[in-house]
Amino acid sequence: MSLSRRSRPQLLAIGGSLVALVALAGCADVAEVAEPETRSFGAAPEELSITTDGSGAQLVIRGADVEEIEVTRWFAGEPFMGSAEATWELTGDTLLLATECGGFLIGRCDARYEVLVPADVTTLAITGSSGSITATDLEVELEVSSQSGAVDVSGITGTTTVSSESGAVDVGDIDGEQLTVRSQSGAVQATDLIAARIDVESRSGSVDLEVLAPADELLVTTQSGAVTVEVPEVPYQLDTETDSGSVTSNLTENSDAENTITLKTSSGSITAG
Repeated sequence: MSLSRRSRPQLLAIGGSLVALVALAGCADVAEVAEPETRSFGAAPEELSITTDGSGAQLVIRGADVEEIEVTRWFAGEPFMGSAEATWELTGDTLLLATECGGFLIGRCDARYEVLVPADVTTLAITGSSGSITATDLEVELEVSSQSGAVDVSGITGTTTVSSESGAVDVGDIDGEQLTVRSQSGAVQATDLIAARIDVESRSGSVDLEVLAPADELLVTTQSGAVTVEVPEVPYQLDTETDSGSVTSNLTENSDAENTITLKTSSGSITAG
């Protein structure tokens, strides 16, 4: 009995320490606690793929006046009863940025990558498994795909495609032939858009668009969520459809107009103006 009584405080102390470790792990951004490492990966191919693989790595990609691909990494791997490892390597035209956390992990294991992309790159594909993705100030044909995490894309000149399985999508300052957005779960907000064709689809989440120049074709489809579209004041061929919700439009409609707008939602209101 005495042995059992003495072990109880010890167990409580261990448990308290583990709770403190977990709490501290989530308190600060990785860039605040880890020292940055910078590495160059040589001349960039015209068609570049950047892939993140691992637990919740933050990825920031910028166009820059640089001769080579430059990556700055912040990695905090302080596991207790686990393992943590970060990998960065360029193989062919694919830059892999991976974070691996294994075992029974208590403590932090996360990373942030900032990638500077040279102007030589004309086509850029970004793929993230888990964690936020930010892409900005790029003159490329851009494709961004995220399995889980917020996506923020801005300052892009060129055809842009964004897809997200889970997480909000924020797109702004786009100037290209076409903008395509696909969201499985999460709101979509897109502002300052210039594109001949704009195609946005969301399964679950609201869609809010601001278009600076009349698109030849603007299509918004959502299964569940309100649709709000702000466009320049010119005549449009307008087609709206909602199974549950109101429709409000201040647009000038003309069946012979060159510009078409199609707004459809299974559940939610539609506002166009």
